[in-house]
Amino acid sequence: MRVRHGERFGTIRRPNHLSALVAKAAALSIPDGVRGARHIVDFCNLVPLIGRRDLVGLVPKDRQRLRLMVAKADAHPEIVLGIDGAGEGLTRVALAIA
Repeated sequence: MRVRHGERFGTIRRPNHLSALVAKAAALSIPDGVRGARHIVDFCNLVPLIGRRDLVGLVPKDRQRLRLMVAKADAHPEIVLGIDGAGEGLTRVALAIA
């Protein structure tokens, strides 16, 4: 996105849906202790927005990261059940990376 501040111009990169999901999945590898659950919550909030077409073109590393995140989310049903559409979105991602 192109932005202007006074006389200065710049570009701010915004991830697409797939990039945002992969970034959240990659964040699981950051040692974050108890607060690490926030990445699962964020992922579960993003995943209902993903369509099958968004999941085309995954590289092996992205698939690996998404597979780990889906497994972590499945291990926390209290998070998944508390977010509308998260279960369906997780299923969609799981099928795409199978």
